[in-house]
Amino acid sequence: MQRVGDLVWAAADTRARGFLLGGTAGRTTLAGEGLQHQDGHSHLLSLAVPSLISYDPTFGYEIAVIIEDGIQRMYRDGESIFYYITVMNEQYAMPAMPEGAADGILKGLYKFKSTGSPKAKARAQLLGSGAILLEVLQAQAILESQYDVAADVWSVTSYQELYRDAHAAERWNRLHPGQTPRVPFVTSCLWDTEGVLVAASDYVKALPDAIDRWMPRRLTSLGTDGFGRSEGRAALRDHFEVDAKHIVVAALEAPETLPSARVLEALRDLTSPRALVIRGGERRRIAGREVVRGDILVLAEGDRVAADALLLIADDIQADESLLTGESVPVRKLARGDAAGTAPQRPGGDDQPMVYSGSLIVRGGGLAEVTATGPRSAIGRI
Repeated sequence: MQRVGDLVWAAADTRARGFLLGGTAGRTTLAGEGLQHQDGHSHLLSLAVPSLISYDPTFGYEIAVIIEDGIQRMYRDGESIFYYITVMNEQYAMPAMPEGAADGILKGLYKFKSTGSPKAKARAQLLGSGAILLEVLQAQAILESQYDVAADVWSVTSYQELYRDAHAAERWNRLHPGQTPRVPFVTSCLWDTEGVLVAASDYVKALPDAIDRWMPRRLTSLGTDGFGRSEGRAALRDHFEVDAKHIVVAALEAPETLPSARVLEALRDLTSPRALVIRGGERRRIAGREVVRGDILVLAEGDRVAADALLLIADDIQADESLLTGESVPVRKLARGDAAGTAPQRPGGDDQPMVYSGSLIVRGGGLAEVTATGPRSAIGRI
């Protein structure tokens, strides 16, 4: 949208019909790209085009419902409208469509996943869209497992449609004072819910803020305002504070959720480096400082390596070792068996079977056995 804005307005002026797909949309979906590719505002721009209907779906079934509706409205019903649909370039599982979700998908909001802890002491309503809905789902799991907060997850497919529907309801009520008032769709969805309301998206905060006035309670908006470039998606989402841990903190900071002292404790815990390890045959996520020799690190893209470790399994791993070498180009890693004849050396070389404390996994994943921690690690010896 930021590059074709005038053409989009001209298309509306000529009563164009069709689908405009915003590939690799969202400010954090492209890892490490320049500012020219960071789209955090296209849905804000599209809001000004009267005949343009915009959606930010996460899952394949959402896109299917939207496309089917668009074909019906444009080519069978003859409406002079066109669609802007932002899509991502990440790989993730595509679930089945929840029963009865189609209407909410088209209107802009539906409940994707109810809490698994209905008897928890506190409640929260988490709204996510596009790529960030996956972060919201992670936040739901953390809130329920670590803080006894029951969180429902809502998929926001279109803030624009919610905004237009709410204004249309207000206008109708204003012009028909003697008739039963209409209720905005977003209000009807959330009116009977409990707990803090948190919305997170890959776009500027002004997008969820646009529907705040029709919420039953104050909405906390998380978004990608400002510039920012990072080594990978995880670091970029941390920078913009739209990842799972920042969504958790936003849900906890409400007075009715947790006392302020517990929120501060949670903030310290969530923002400290963590590591997923296999210890005693069980996977557990622990503080990086608690990793010991013999632990098996489970590594994935976006992870900061907690200790020096020997790769047992490597699936197309590349690591940024610039903290140790000053070189910004990632290096390729191989598993111990595949790197036969290549002795573990110092950081910075390709095809070595070692990963080092402080380095960042920018691609792939695998398992690695910890060989050195703290002052005995490569970074500890600097």
